Amino acid sequence: MSTVMSADRIYFMLREIKSIAMEASLTGGMKKGSKTLATMYNRCLETLRENDPAISTLFEPLTEDASVDEIGVSAALLSRYMRPNQDHLEEDDY
Repeated sequence: MSTVMSADRIYFMLREIKSIAMEASLTGGMKKGSKTLATMYNRCLETLRENDPAISTLFEPLTEDASVDEIGVSAALLSRYMRPNQDHLEEDDY
């Protein structure tokens, strides 16, 4: 198994981060999890930067105290950047 994380895995990780952040925002739960979500988002971003330095022009790392709303928006935008033609109106978006 390759140790290099594929773009597909990163994409799906970002979509999951967005989904968890959206649920946390709607329910008010998981507030203590925002640090973990921000850390995971930043790891995804850093991995993508290794192969696409231009990403730094549009996306910045999140701070540890980023809100779940900020995390969700950032993850949604970065996943859209990765797949601009992907239909993002998936079941988990409702």
